[in-house]
Order: sequence, then structure tokens, then C-alpha cells
Amino acid sequence: MKICKLDLTIISSILVSIFPVVTCPLCVTAYVGTASLFGLGITLATPVLLPLMIILLGISLISFWINAKKTKQYKIFVLSLFAILFILLGQFYLKSNIILYTGVAMLMTSSFINIKRRKVCGI
Repeated sequence: MKICKLDLTIISSILVSIFPVVTCPLCVTAYVGTASLFGLGITLATPVLLPLMIILLGISLISFWINAKKTKQYKIFVLSLFAILFILLGQFYLKSNIILYTGVAMLMTSSFINIKRRKVCGI
């Protein structure tokens, strides 16, 4: 039986998708309560959230870049780069849920394609 490792891109995509969108007071309360379980307390405010999100998205982008260099195929890397731009624009600058969730969907799609390609290529 072969055990598959979780890819770093999937983990960071999931973490980014669960960051709060501060439009629903009940959602904010739930996120702060969940964050306090992990010792974060109320630090999920925007000044802390932006650097944390950039770090997680940067880890994901580095992982895509390494895989693109190995396979010499950069389409998935470009898709993930646009996805990260959509996420940052939708979350912090334009405050648009449609753009944010489109970016999250693009990032998760590129992560799944990346994992599928790695399994097919045997990387």
C-alpha cells in the first residue's frame, strides 16, 4: 500500500481559504474562537492577517515554482500566480468576495493539477 504525502500547496490553499472575510459577525466570532484554540487569540485582525497570508501564499508559490522548474512546464505556476493575485486583491484591496473565491478556486485547482501531474510523472 502506497501512502501519499500531503503537498505543501494543498495545505497552504486550505489555510488561505479559511481566513475570515469580515462581513459576517457570526463568522468573525467563530474564527476568533477557533483561533484561540490554537493560541492565536484575537490576533486575526487585518494588520496581522496580511503578512500571515502573504507568507502562506509565498510558500505555495515557491512550491509551484520548484515543481515548474523540475517539469519545465510553467502553466500551473502562472495559474497559481494569478490565483494569488486574485486572493490578495479580493481580500484586502477590492474587498470582493467573488474575486477572492475565484482566486481560492484557481489556487486549489492548480494544486490538484500539480499533484495529479506529480503522480503521473513520478516526481
